[in-house]
Amino acid sequence: MGRLTDRFGASNETYDYDALGNLLTSHDATLSYPGLGAARPHGATHLSSDDGEDSVIDYDDVGNVESMGSLRIAYNQLNP
Repeated sequence: MGRLTDRFGASNETYDYDALGNLLTSHDATLSYPGLGAARPHGATHLSSDDGEDSVIDYDDVGNVESMGSLRIAYNQLNP
């Protein structure tokens, strides 16, 4: 599966994925996912940063991210 695994430049970053192709880690964060039997097994549920911040990720009924920690996301009428 074609996935970004490394980025080189001003700062180098490495990305890790699980067997399903879900992004697990980037340079400063770790993502957590629900189990395989969940409604959205590819939808991350938590983001933990290296600075100790843990954010819950919430979705609406059609799979759009509604919130991530204190960040709230609104969609316009063009997004179902």
